[in-house]
Amino acid sequence: MLSLAALSVIHTYAGRPSEAVLTGMAQIGATLLVAYGVEISWVLKESRLRDAGRENWVGIAVGLGCGGLVGIGLALALSGAGKTFSLAQELVFSVSVASISLLGFLVALGPFAVYEWAHAARAEYPDE
Repeated sequence: MLSLAALSVIHTYAGRPSEAVLTGMAQIGATLLVAYGVEISWVLKESRLRDAGRENWVGIAVGLGCGGLVGIGLALALSGAGKTFSLAQELVFSVSVASISLLGFLVALGPFAVYEWAHAARAEYPDE
């Protein structure tokens, strides 16, 4: 759904993004991917609650991380494209934008997930 919204905005208002924009997107995505790796390892280490909700969240997080990696690859692949975008290339670009954006949201929501798990396990203060 997010990809279709991005596609319609790109098709209506924007032309072909420059090679610098696509390379910048890939660099931002790579930075987010490193932050994602560090944060997910921290989240898994710090979460004391072991239940189905945590396992589902970890599965979603891994899926979004893989999607972000695909988005980075797509942005790099499009950076060598010609002067104009076909509709298929616009779709690929919108998928890349959406997946890198979702990776950023995942990185931003990681500390919230740990807080929620700690609160659910009543383990905010482990020394009590």
